[in-house]
Amino acid sequence: MVRIPKRVQKRYATAIKKFKRILRNAQKRDVNEADTVSIVRSMLTELFGYEEYGEITSEFAIGRTRVDLAIIIDDTVQFLIEVKAIGKTLSESHIRQAKGYGSDKGIEWVVLTNGMEWRLYRIKFGRPVSHSLVHDFDFLELKSRNQKDNEALFLLSKEGIPKHARDAFHRKAQTVNKHVIGHLITAEPVVAVIRRELKKLARNLQKNRRVVSPQVEKDEVRTILNDEVLKRDIFDGDKAKKAKTSVRRLYRKPRRAKKKSASPN
Repeated sequence: MVRIPKRVQKRYATAIKKFKRILRNAQKRDVNEADTVSIVRSMLTELFGYEEYGEITSEFAIGRTRVDLAIIIDDTVQFLIEVKAIGKTLSESHIRQAKGYGSDKGIEWVVLTNGMEWRLYRIKFGRPVSHSLVHDFDFLELKSRNQKDNEALFLLSKEGIPKHARDAFHRKAQTVNKHVIGHLITAEPVVAVIRRELKKLARNLQKNRRVVSPQVEKDEVRTILNDEVLKRDIFDGDKAKKAKTSVRRLYRKPRRAKKKSASPN
């Protein structure tokens, strides 16, 4: 749990109430992108705590274009912010555009928003350049007394930058999720524990001690977990593949260590 200063929480409470009203009115009027940028700029100061004329700029150039907004603190770009009109649905093409901006300048944190919906992405500089959604939220659904909602805002706030809030949240999101937990449950060490406990349970339930206890095989346990206990979507998709790779690496390390310790050299 992130410790958010009380003064920041008070700022959130005031700003959430104010900008919900502003965004609803803007949505009814179906304002254009330029007006949406103006609203987002005000949110960056009054909600997220940045200095309007020292830390927020619309003059950050990438090639021949300029990004809508950028947060710059101590000469370092903290966020690139791509803004779409409030009535426009955010799409994958929009993040590809923002990713292109970030990769061109080596900036790994990109925000995509239409004022209502906010998405925080992290750009990974490899071949090819990729991106991952770190967090997203609907501003109209936020509640100032909800700790998780405050934490979502803190990821984008000025006070969260020195505390590395966005990095910590990203690391947690990569490890604490259904895909990783699902692959941990079906990993060799956990399956072995379940198999051992099932054998104990069978012995306890067995009235006739002369009857041989049933054999419980690891593959049988794993099949039941995969087909009957855990949901199919846990093991499908790119996130599941990454989780599987992470868990495999986790259990390879002890084996390598054992081999090294057994070596006469």
